[in-house]
Amino acid sequence: MRATDITLREDPTNRFTIDNQLAEGWFSPWQAALYEAIADVCVGIRNDPRPAARLGAMVPTMWSASPHEVRYGKSESELRGMLVSLETAGFRPRSIEVGDAPDGFVTLDNGEQIWVEHAEVIDPVSARYENMMHDLDRDIKDAVDADLIATTNLTGHHVEMRFSGCPAKSEIRDVRKAIIGLIRDGEHLAMPERTLTKLTAPALKAIGTTLYRAPWPHGATGGSPYIVHLQEGAHSFSPISLAPIAMRRLEAKQKLAPRYGVKPLWLTLSVNDLRGVWDASMKYLAGGCPPIAPFERVIVCEPGRAIIWSNGIVVMRDLRPKRAAAAMP
Repeated sequence: MRATDITLREDPTNRFTIDNQLAEGWFSPWQAALYEAIADVCVGIRNDPRPAARLGAMVPTMWSASPHEVRYGKSESELRGMLVSLETAGFRPRSIEVGDAPDGFVTLDNGEQIWVEHAEVIDPVSARYENMMHDLDRDIKDAVDADLIATTNLTGHHVEMRFSGCPAKSEIRDVRKAIIGLIRDGEHLAMPERTLTKLTAPALKAIGTTLYRAPWPHGATGGSPYIVHLQEGAHSFSPISLAPIAMRRLEAKQKLAPRYGVKPLWLTLSVNDLRGVWDASMKYLAGGCPPIAPFERVIVCEPGRAIIWSNGIVVMRDLRPKRAAAAMP
């Protein structure tokens, strides 16, 4: 964990703090209970003289400085992943000192102190989709904000573009240029409202781009003056693909852990794959406890559910509503 990426700065006005997200209703009831529990965790940085911060009030470090960025930075994501994993698994954290190797030194609610290493579990296809599409969506919004003609042409409109496939890295520059050119030229204004329209610009046609436009009158009442959003259509995947990825993360961390020279040492593996289909992989992982030494516990956590491996024992903890969780292992 790159500890310097943690701000340790509290700001009650920042819209991305957990406190404000809770107040604005960003979370479902079971998610709200989880984030209310970790909001009071005291966050500090090892060997850093700055005062610790309360997680709920702490301004997060984002992936980029863009006002349209919605992703957390790597250290911030790892910090939240560790704390959410521990809380979901039933080990309530009270304070954490983040650092590098291991990622965190955690004091639990019962006074127990543990070292925690963390890794994220995501399929490479999903990681490529998330990074490429988020970057493109953010860059288009930044470019529109910086261009008066583009802003004027979008004002009063809700424009969505969907790609049949995620652009390759070699294509992204041409795709970005084509989208900005289309908006600056006002081509979207000539397209029928509330209709999916295929786009013919070569770079956009090559990835199967369709455009949807609808009126957006809410700018006159204090809302955003326009909406522009980019997304990719669904892609295929194996429903069991996350299980071997989780096991590879465990094996890689097992090779590194002896260098740390600390005990007790736990590992948290947080699933942050956007597809939302983890049931087959979680069922597979819950089928037995693999060798986890030198870790005393390993927690595999996806939103609302955690598998805990410890001393040959497997425990599953599920925080989701019973109706939603009824069909799960």
